[in-house]
Amino acid sequence: MGIARSVPQERRRATRVDRLERPSPCGARRRRNPDCRVIVVKISGSCHCGAIAYEAEIDPARVVVCHCCDCQKLTGSAYRVSVGTRRSQLVVHRGKPTLYVKGADSGAKRAQEFCPCCGSPLFTYDLQNPEKVGLRVGCIDQRSELRPSKQVWRRSALAWSSCLAHLPSQEQE
Repeated sequence: MGIARSVPQERRRATRVDRLERPSPCGARRRRNPDCRVIVVKISGSCHCGAIAYEAEIDPARVVVCHCCDCQKLTGSAYRVSVGTRRSQLVVHRGKPTLYVKGADSGAKRAQEFCPCCGSPLFTYDLQNPEKVGLRVGCIDQRSELRPSKQVWRRSALAWSSCLAHLPSQEQE
């Protein structure tokens, strides 16, 4: 995996997330780290019914909200939130996802992996480049700690999706 060293215990936040640091190519877009370091976080996740469980290492600065029409249809929602990892940094501990392949607007063949029991969307990747895997943030146990860093396909965004703060809300239903 190429991990250089663990961050000392005193620098860790009081969470279940293990943070590691490793060098990144200095040409990478990492404006927040002038010493050219990438923060790597170990996460765990599962589908809704628990039939599939996994662990992965991610860069929490790479959480993306996608508003494309495919993501809207595949989630049944206004957008999808994902974070990238490498296949070599993803370990499925339990279960076997079902594969669905969809042709994207770009012409790329996108693989969508989901739980065959409950239907939870778990992973996505380009069939031409399966080493880069997108993890669906909603299935990650540490999802409350992962904040999106950018949005893509805004031209497809539903107009009401950009500001929900003004709506009446309640803690539970």
